[in-house]
Amino acid sequence: MASGCVLFETTESVFEILWDIALAVFIVRLAIIYALLAFTLSTLLSYLSFANVLPTDGVGLLVLHVLLAMACARFFVNYHGIPRTGGFRLAIGALGALVVTGVDLLAAGFLYEIGESKLITWWRGNAGAVLLTIALAPFLLMLCEGHPSELHDAAHGHGRKTVTEAM
Repeated sequence: MASGCVLFETTESVFEILWDIALAVFIVRLAIIYALLAFTLSTLLSYLSFANVLPTDGVGLLVLHVLLAMACARFFVNYHGIPRTGGFRLAIGALGALVVTGVDLLAAGFLYEIGESKLITWWRGNAGAVLLTIALAPFLLMLCEGHPSELHDAAHGHGRKTVTEAM
């Protein structure tokens, strides 16, 4: 009856699996919060720009979006105390950019239905740069937070498995 599967053979393996699941849920939760914050601020910036409160030229607006994404990531990382682990921050940023992409596609569909094509036209040309900034901003902040030699991979559990290995 032995199938060779040692998944639940020891309580240590059970705790290891539960820890990995908890870490994945934590990363997804943080990514959704980060995406909602970035999308809300980006939408507010776009609204102010297309309502002629801010400059509406393409390059200026793109620079404002990039600066806003970096500021959003800085606030998010500091508020939630995210550790300086590259894989952890890349996972949060990439999932956040994926959520923003989905929400943006829904918003573009809505804007298309009501006849607002100016914002959709701008977004088609600049979406890649904005989403790349949203995805990489938490990771790039590590370069500004301290000396690169201080970067390390955090460990969890009993110190045998790093956070990036758990992802």
